[in-house]
Amino acid sequence: MIWLTDLLDDKQLHYYSSQFIEDNFYHCPPPEYGAVVKNCSVMTPEYMRSDQYKTIAHQCWKDVSLLQQDYLLKNPSQPYLVWYNEGHYYDWHRDHFPCGGVNSDISMSIFLNDDYEGGELLIKVGDAVTEHKPKAGTVVLYDTGLWHCVKPVTKGSRKVIVGWHESLIQNSFIRRELIAMGRELSKDEMDWNALKQIHVNLIREYGRPIG
Repeated sequence: MIWLTDLLDDKQLHYYSSQFIEDNFYHCPPPEYGAVVKNCSVMTPEYMRSDQYKTIAHQCWKDVSLLQQDYLLKNPSQPYLVWYNEGHYYDWHRDHFPCGGVNSDISMSIFLNDDYEGGELLIKVGDAVTEHKPKAGTVVLYDTGLWHCVKPVTKGSRKVIVGWHESLIQNSFIRRELIAMGRELSKDEMDWNALKQIHVNLIREYGRPIG
């Protein structure tokens, strides 16, 4: 399942984007590795041990905590700032389990800018591939384990924060239905047909057959 929602305002975007300083990043992997799955710039180990990074990480998860109730999030991983410059990409892959030091149920990408070309996030569900390049400040959440990639950036640079969460609900089917129910209940005008469909889905998955 894939969810998109607004998260950061202009002030928050400026704060996080200002942390993208060349000295704090290194290219992963080094150029001599040739063709690789991962081709982007990531934070240096020294930077991740710094007080500056600890402050950023604390603020990031304070901001992300606003999503905990709606998306049934529990333990977060440390956040990772990732920088895609022109020509950078991330080929098709699945996130590990665990990932980032947590039992990774939900993967997260926070888009810090949208003034670049290319760099779309592709996520595959079954045989269908969805393409995501939302406006700055949007967070994309999706089930960890889905195949995904980042297309090459053709102009400008793409700045994101990525991370992973353990969920309060281990069963992925129930988790998706509860998130759908919560999102529907939070609307000013609920769609009762949507709620009825969730009810039917739960019965279909866990109900006993007739006869």
